[in-house]
Amino acid sequence: MYRLLLIALLLLQPLAALADNPADKERAFQDTGLVDPSANIKDKVRVAILPFDTPKDQPDIEQYGAGTMDSMIDGLKAVPKFIMLDRGRIDRIIKEQAFAQTGLVDAKTAVPIGKILQAQTLVSGSLQSAGTGDSREVMVVANFVDVKTGEIQDTQKVKGQLKNIFDLQEQLVGLFVKNQKVEVTPVQQQRIDKVVKSTTSLTAYDYYLKGRKAYLKFTPDGYKEANSWYQKAIDTDANYALAYTGLGETWMFWGFQKQVNGEPYQHEYQQAFELSQKALALNPDLAEAHRVYAEAARFLGKPQAEYVSEARKAMELNPNDAENWYQLWYATGHFNDPDHEYIKKAIALNGDLLMAHASRAWQLYLVKRYDEAAGEYKEALRINPDFAWVHGNLGLNLAAQKQWTDAIAQYKEAIRLDPNFAWPHFNLSTAYWTTGHLPETVHELEETLRIDPKNEQALKWLPQAKAALQAGH
Repeated sequence: MYRLLLIALLLLQPLAALADNPADKERAFQDTGLVDPSANIKDKVRVAILPFDTPKDQPDIEQYGAGTMDSMIDGLKAVPKFIMLDRGRIDRIIKEQAFAQTGLVDAKTAVPIGKILQAQTLVSGSLQSAGTGDSREVMVVANFVDVKTGEIQDTQKVKGQLKNIFDLQEQLVGLFVKNQKVEVTPVQQQRIDKVVKSTTSLTAYDYYLKGRKAYLKFTPDGYKEANSWYQKAIDTDANYALAYTGLGETWMFWGFQKQVNGEPYQHEYQQAFELSQKALALNPDLAEAHRVYAEAARFLGKPQAEYVSEARKAMELNPNDAENWYQLWYATGHFNDPDHEYIKKAIALNGDLLMAHASRAWQLYLVKRYDEAAGEYKEALRINPDFAWVHGNLGLNLAAQKQWTDAIAQYKEAIRLDPNFAWPHFNLSTAYWTTGHLPETVHELEETLRIDPKNEQALKWLPQAKAALQAGH
């Protein structure tokens, strides 16, 4: 009760009254669960952790290169000074720049990636091994690089047995924090320990890393594969909080894809909801789990107070995560405002957050700001050119401006990428109807109903399109 009263009182007074200086102000927001979107991100350090190189003749430890990257990113998220660049974003840049085959140990190779990512500091390195099995000796070498100058600030080495890889990763996090001259509070250190050592099982960790790799494909096949690996991780270690969170995220994206396709989706959201609760029972300080809880609760129609509370908790734990600002934009009911400070903060923190661009574009489309919407859709497609949902929405944006040829091209691309995506077929039928292509109109309406037999609009318009075709109009 006291906490609720405190929050209510704070809401009624000017923000400046929260604290005397920016640092205290930000801390006050975190302590109360409130958030300050105007908080300056210029005093933060943007950090990119690259996949650690592994011996080519030891493919059985290849996954630990990306795993060390993931663990450092997750651990350093607990430190407010750092803005940790997203793993998916880093992977995409590496692929686009064709660096995957050259290795990322050399600073001269790694720095261009850091500049593209607009990082200030990056970590690159290698994992070296001698012997076989879980007891083999490993040495992890990490270079801490100043992106602006291209100079290596420091090189650190940690050694131990492979079965103690989590201890080595925790040591690397500590060494990086020390290099950056940042003090970590006991609470922050506890959060680092919980996430880096979320499991002590190498087998479970191996399954988790494979699930993470499959999930980042962001495709139905990828979700299916990720589900299998994450479940194996949980079966191996029933107390693996990160695996529950990863599985919950996968069910969430899968549910969203089914929902926009007119398929039943409640089961997927319910799975995400329950898995997030299991993750939080194991680790209440896992921001990603709070975010999954918030999103699942919103889609399941839970009380707004419930999912807003979870979204704010995620923000309190990691105010530098763009996805938390994006989720808060939705949870607090500001999602119909494309100019709201929450969505702008999300994009400022991570210009490659696909759903932030795509969702803002949709809201711009709804208020008929078509040129701005097109710009956001193009940003989303720059990030992922194979996202059928975005191509379909860009088609709608073009159709609203009667640019039918371009709209048809976008609908066709959405269908090419996902032939069983119902609503691009329906929207393509409306474009064909408008431009006088009746046979094509009928075909696309039939395709819509093949995928979604209960589609009310297609059921309504198909008889009329057939009648018009038969009448020769």
